[in-house]
Amino acid sequence: MFLLRGVFGALLAMAVMLSWPHLAHHIAWQDYREMVEEIRQGRFLPADEAQLGPLLAQDLGRGCLVLRDDTLLMLHFYVTELHAYRAGVNPFLPADDPALTERLATLFDIAQKAAACAPMDGSLWVELAVIARALDLAPEQVARYLALSEQYAPYEGWIMRRRTQYF
Repeated sequence: MFLLRGVFGALLAMAVMLSWPHLAHHIAWQDYREMVEEIRQGRFLPADEAQLGPLLAQDLGRGCLVLRDDTLLMLHFYVTELHAYRAGVNPFLPADDPALTERLATLFDIAQKAAACAPMDGSLWVELAVIARALDLAPEQVARYLALSEQYAPYEGWIMRRRTQYF
C-alpha cells in the first residue's frame, strides 16, 4: 500500500510539474485573451495602442508556449492596425510609414516563430502571407505562404474565406 501511494504521489507531482507552465501562462494571459476575443468581435479603440505598447515592446516570443497561443500575435496585429489607422494607411498593403514598417517587421518575425512552433496551422500561413505582402516581399514568398496555408487547411471555411478576402 505504501509503495502504491508513493507511485501515485510521484505521478501526481510529475503531472503538476509538466502542466504548471501551461497553467501559469493561461492565468497570466487571461485578460489579454479576453481582449483578443473583443477584438475579434469588433473592438477598435485607438487608446489601446498606448496601453498595449509596453507589453508588446517586451521580447515575449521566445518559447512555443507563448507562440502557439495566438494571443500575442493577435495583439501585435491589432496594434499594427491601430497604428495604420492613425497614419491613414492600409495595414495590409505596403506603405511609406517607417514606424508601420517596423511594426510589420516585428509582426512578421513573431509570425515566423509561431509558424515554426505550429507548422501545420493553415491560419498562420495566411497571416504570414498578409504580412509579407504588406512588407512588399517577393510575390513568390507570398505565394509560398498561401500554398502552405492551402496545403495544411485546404477545406477549413474560415481560412479559405481569409485567403479569398486578402488575395
